[in-house]
Amino acid sequence: MGHGVNSTTVTRSTRQRVMALLALFAVLVSMVVMASPASSEIDPESVPSAPTGLEATRGDGSIEVSFTAGSDGGYAITNYEYRLDGGSWVALDPEVTGSPVTISGLTNGTEYSVSLRAVNSVSSGDASDSVSATPATTPSAPTDLNTTRGNGYVEVSFTDGFDGGDAITNYEYQLDGGSWVALDPASNVSPVTITGLTNGTEYYVSLRAVNSVGSGEASGSVSATPATTPSAPTDLNVTPGNDSVEVSFTPGADGGDAITDYEYELNGSGSWFSLGTTSSPVTISLSNGVEYTVKLRAVNLVGSGAESDASDSFTPATTPSAPTDLNATPGNGSVEVSFTAGSDGGASITNYEYSLSGGDWVAFDPEVTVSPVTISGLTNGTAYDIALRSVNSVGSGESSGAVSATPATTPSAPTDLNATGGDGSVEVTFFSGFDGGDAITNYEYQLDGGAWVAFDPEVTGSPVTISGLTNGTEYEISLRAVNSVGSGEASSSVSATPPTTPSAPTALAAKPGDSSVEIEFIAGSDGGEAISNYEYQLDGGDWVAFDPADATAPVTITGLTNGTEYSVVLRAVNTLGEGVESDAVSVTPSSVGVSWTPRSQSSAANWSSVTYSGGSFVAVAGDGSVMTSEDGVAWTPQTAASAASWSSVTDRRGSAPAPRLA
Repeated sequence: MGHGVNSTTVTRSTRQRVMALLALFAVLVSMVVMASPASSEIDPESVPSAPTGLEATRGDGSIEVSFTAGSDGGYAITNYEYRLDGGSWVALDPEVTGSPVTISGLTNGTEYSVSLRAVNSVSSGDASDSVSATPATTPSAPTDLNTTRGNGYVEVSFTDGFDGGDAITNYEYQLDGGSWVALDPASNVSPVTITGLTNGTEYYVSLRAVNSVGSGEASGSVSATPATTPSAPTDLNVTPGNDSVEVSFTPGADGGDAITDYEYELNGSGSWFSLGTTSSPVTISLSNGVEYTVKLRAVNLVGSGAESDASDSFTPATTPSAPTDLNATPGNGSVEVSFTAGSDGGASITNYEYSLSGGDWVAFDPEVTVSPVTISGLTNGTAYDIALRSVNSVGSGESSGAVSATPATTPSAPTDLNATGGDGSVEVTFFSGFDGGDAITNYEYQLDGGAWVAFDPEVTGSPVTISGLTNGTEYEISLRAVNSVGSGEASSSVSATPPTTPSAPTALAAKPGDSSVEIEFIAGSDGGEAISNYEYQLDGGDWVAFDPADATAPVTITGLTNGTEYSVVLRAVNTLGEGVESDAVSVTPSSVGVSWTPRSQSSAANWSSVTYSGGSFVAVAGDGSVMTSEDGVAWTPQTAASAASWSSVTDRRGSAPAPRLA
C-alpha cells in the first residue's frame, strides 16, 4: 500500500495467479489419469447424466437449446458439448455450464438434429436425446420491383429475396413511407396486389417479406399510379359539316390517367377509329348526304374506356352547288326563271334566293324548292341581270351565273282613234299606249267585233291602213298593239266607212224658168268622198254634167224649150264616180211668171216667202195671211183660219223652201 499499489489491483492479480495454478493442476491431473493403466476405469457414477427436456429455438445462424441438466456425477459441470446430425462432439466455447446453450455458426435454413451432454472434471456425460431445429432469420429484401397499375390497385411483381431460412408466409407493403400493412389475404409469391388505392394518385411502394421469424428487410420503393380506363363521354352534340361532323361533348373521368386519345364508332358498327385528339370538340370526316349516329370513348394508357350513348342522327352536308342552265321568261312585272338544280350538298334544298343586277340576295316567299321560280315586283321595261342560289339547312349555296331579262306585259290600249275612209280601206290614226315594257312589234285590228287580224306587213306606229274593205260599208274598228309578250288591250272602237259614189239627191223641187229650170233638192250622202259636181238627165236621155261644176243645191238646167215638159233626174258625182240617181221631177220651162209687178212697199214688207210648187205660187205674209197664184200675177187670198194651221206647202213630191221676196 505504502508503495502506492492499489489494493484492488493486487487482489485481482493474486486471484488470477491462483486460478492459473489451479488450472495447471487440473491439466496435470488429467494427464496422469490418461496415463494410468487401462485397467484403471472411470467410475460411471462420477460422470454427468444426460440433459433432458431439450427445446430448440432457432436463431440467425444459430440454435438456442434449453434443457434440464442431469446429475453432475458428484463433480461440478464445467461445460456442455453438442453434436449436430450425429457428428462429432463440440465443446461450447466459451464454456457454458447451464441452460440454455447457443450453438452458432450454423447455416440458416438447414435443419439440424442437436444432442447435448454435460462435462465435469471426470468426463463427458451421457448424450441427451436429439432435438431438431432449423436456424433462420427474417427474409432479405425483395428486388426488381415492377408495378402494373389497375383500377384502384397496383400489382407489384418482384424477385424474392432470401427467405432467411424460413418459408415466407406473407408480404407487407408500405405506401409513401407510411405504416407497413400485411397483405390480406396473405400472399407469399410474386406478384402481389395492393388494393383500396385512389386512381390518379401516385404512390411510392415498398415491400418486405415475412416469415415465422418476423418481417424482413424493406425493398427499395417504386412509384405507381393506380388507374382504370376512362368513363364515358356525355352530352354529345353534333354539328354536321361539309363531309364531316363536329362532335362536342363533356369528358368523363380519365380513370386516373391522362386521356391520350378519343375513338369513334359510326352507326353501331362495332368498329372503332382513333381521332388523334384529347379534347372536345372532335371532327370526324364523313360523306355528305349519309345519315349517321356516332359514339365516342376516351383512351388512356390503361386502355379504351366506356362508350358514350349514341348521338342524335345527323347528315353531313355543305351548302348547295350553283344552279345551272338558267333561262328567263319575262312576265308582267315579273320574270320566270327555269334552271337545273345543282347538288344539294347533302341536305335537302329548302328555298332559293335571287339577286338582281348584283344587289342583295332575297329569299323567295313563300319558299320554293324546284324549277321554275318567279321573281315578282319588278318594273316592266327595266332590264335585270338575275342570279340564283339555293339554300339548305347549312346555308346559302354558290351563286349561279346571271341571266338577263326585261319584265314586260302586253301593251296598253291605243287611244284617240280617228278613222279616214279610203278606196276599199280605212286609215286610222291613234296615240300608242304603253308598250308594256317591251317594244311593240305590230298592231292588230278588229272589224265589227270579229276576229283580230295582224297587219301584214307589220306596222309599229300610227297611222295604220286597213285594206280589203267594201266601199260604202260602215265598220266598227278597234286596234290593239302586239309585243313579244302578246297582244295588248283593245282600244275603243271608231266607226268608218270606206267612200263610195254618192247616194241619190232627194226632195227635188223644180222651178221653171225661161228656157231653164232651177232644181232645189236635198243632197244625199257623199259616199265618204266630197261631191265634186252633179249630173242631170232629161227624159231618160244622156247624163250631162253641170259646166261649170256645181256641187250644191239648187242647180240650174239651161237650154230648155219653154212650154216643153221635162222629166228631170239628178245624181251627184265624187272622185269614185257617179252616184245613185234621184227620183224624177217634171217641170215645164216658161217665160210666164218671170216678170213681177211691184206692189206697195207696205204690202211687200209683209211678205215672208213665196213658194212655187205643183204649178202654183204660194205667198206667205208676215202676219200669217196666205195668197196663191197660178201665174204669179193674179193672187187669191186664203182664209186666215186655213192659213193659220199651215206650216209648209207640200205636193206629192215633197216640200221645199222658197226664197224670201225682195
